[in-house]
Amino acid sequence: MPFSDTILDYLVQKTYNAIPRNARLNTSVQPIGSATPPPLRNFISHLSREVNVPILTWIATTVYLDRLKPKLGSTRETLRCTAHRIFLASLIITAKYLDDDYRINKDWEKHSYMRFNHRLSWFTLGDINLMELEVLSLLDWNLTISALEVYRRSETFFNSRHNVMSENI
Repeated sequence: MPFSDTILDYLVQKTYNAIPRNARLNTSVQPIGSATPPPLRNFISHLSREVNVPILTWIATTVYLDRLKPKLGSTRETLRCTAHRIFLASLIITAKYLDDDYRINKDWEKHSYMRFNHRLSWFTLGDINLMELEVLSLLDWNLTISALEVYRRSETFFNSRHNVMSENI
């Protein structure tokens, strides 16, 4: 389900907010299988078209992103694809936890595959397995999400969807 600009901006903002602003970009390390990553907004937009998960999954993903912020506060270095990794791992974990999603990580590897500036950008199965375990560890394996946590974040999604619908009438 492709998202409105408002929802994409919200997801991008939530992802970047999880990463410490003072972390230094480490350009010497590049994950295996990843070319220069596309802009995060393009990556999330691509996933929204590729992955058929309920809107609740996207909303709940932001709960995990918010929980990661204090855990990543001491991070000193990031990679060019850190935001992409955090977002994708959070989405995978949310889909598996809330939806009992049938996808295996090999499927998510295919979903992450996209073309950007005539180059391929993707995460390998090894990348996805590792980032999923890293995010689960950072979350202390606590995946419980309350209805209140989802409700607080849902306004952005539903208001922007309503605005898009009313603009098209």
